[in-house]
Amino acid sequence: MRRRLSDQELRQALSELSQWHTQLIDEAQSLTRSYPFKNFMAALTFANRIGELAESANHHPQLNVQWGRLDIFWWSHDVGGISTSDVDLARASDALFNTL
Repeated sequence: MRRRLSDQELRQALSELSQWHTQLIDEAQSLTRSYPFKNFMAALTFANRIGELAESANHHPQLNVQWGRLDIFWWSHDVGGISTSDVDLARASDALFNTL
């Protein structure tokens, strides 16, 4: 069972995830990051890779695909905020981006 991160755990995670910040989604904190791309198709291709990651983890983010940008929001509905799974998947998202 997932659990929501404490404020101290969240501060620590954010110090390690320098490109990420928190944002309220449906009254719960989420981890969010915008990834830049050269065009819409590159952003969409990356969104599909994130979709594969999400399916393998059975944990699904909100994705906003735009021309030249993909915004990702990770949070756990069952705990009403950010869990260790969200932090792990934010790291995995960055790792995927770094392979491009």
